[in-house]
Amino acid sequence: MNKLIFLLLFSFPSFAQTTLVSGKYREMKIAYDKETNYVTGFYEDGTGLDEKTNQPMFSCMFYLEGKLIGNIAKIRSYFPQDSTGDLIIGELRVVNNKEFTMHLPEEHGGCWNVEHFADEPNDFKLDTTESWVQIRYITKDKTYFHSAQSEASKQKAYLVKGDIVCVEKNQGQWLFCSYYTEKKITKGWIRSADLNQLN
Repeated sequence: MNKLIFLLLFSFPSFAQTTLVSGKYREMKIAYDKETNYVTGFYEDGTGLDEKTNQPMFSCMFYLEGKLIGNIAKIRSYFPQDSTGDLIIGELRVVNNKEFTMHLPEEHGGCWNVEHFADEPNDFKLDTTESWVQIRYITKDKTYFHSAQSEASKQKAYLVKGDIVCVEKNQGQWLFCSYYTEKKITKGWIRSADLNQLN
């Protein structure tokens, strides 16, 4: 009997670690870098329209980053550009490659009125798969898109401090990024130095 138990326990190959698929999970954008096991993301949602401005009366917005170890990432979440004053440490737990839960010990400003993260773990399921390896935000007052990895290829399109970009290719000093609005997607190369640096 002991030999049989031994064979059952050790004769089968171990299963690979469950990882995330980059993409849109409801109001959350998530990027997973398979080479570094690093998770980055951005959540943005609002509720209750103001009749005068036609903008949400309440909004919830935060950036997140952390390294996935096994199926758990200890994440740093904060408002872009305020990585210390708004910092909340939480946990992202991978359920399978298309689903994860996230829990924060307290709410970011505005989130209580939009979606709770400090009660039970919040569940997110994949809606759209993307080829992102990172999600970053602009740290300079203004940064331009480039059609190639050179200053001479500067385009007219630019972004400002705090804008969120989804990185598809990381070439060291240059990143190929996508910037999403409701009407269009702008793509091009952006200098790595103009984006937040990952821990």
